[in-house]
Amino acid sequence: MPYHHESLALNIEDANALIARVRQSASQCTSRVVRQLIADIEPAYRVIALAIREPAFPKLPDCVSVVRKSYRLQCAADGMMYQLALGNAADELGIKLHLCARGQEMARAAARLQLPVAEVELFVNVYGRPVGPPWTEEHRRAYAAGIAVLAEQHRLQLQS
Repeated sequence: MPYHHESLALNIEDANALIARVRQSASQCTSRVVRQLIADIEPAYRVIALAIREPAFPKLPDCVSVVRKSYRLQCAADGMMYQLALGNAADELGIKLHLCARGQEMARAAARLQLPVAEVELFVNVYGRPVGPPWTEEHRRAYAAGIAVLAEQHRLQLQS
C-alpha cells in the first residue's frame, strides 16, 4: 500500500520513485498473471472481456503530493493502481474492459438480460451459486458483473 502507508514517511521525490516502482511491478505482474490465467482456461473457454469495479476517482494523479491532499483519494489510490494494471493488461491482450459501479451489478445484469432485477438476484444468490465457500456479497456482485458483460457481448454478436 505505497500511497496509504509506505510513502507517507518519504519526501515527495522518494515517494514518487517508490510509487513508480510499485506501479511498474504491479503492471508487469498483472500482465503476466492475466496471460497465464487466459492460457490456463482457454483450452475450455474463450476470454472475451474483463469486468472490474469502477475506480473511486476518474484518474490516478502522477504525483503523490496531489494524492496526499485528499484522504479519500489516498485511501483509494492503492486499489486504483491495481485497477489500472488490470485495465492495461486487458488492453495489451485485446480484451474489452468493462467498469462496473459498485452496487449496480445486479441492475446492470438485469438490464442487459431484459429481466427483472429479482430474477437475476435469485439466480445469482441461489440457482447460479457455485458449490462451496466462500460466496460473499462481493462474490455475488462480481458474478452479476460478469453476467452483464457476457449478456452485452452476446447481444453485440447477434447484432453483427
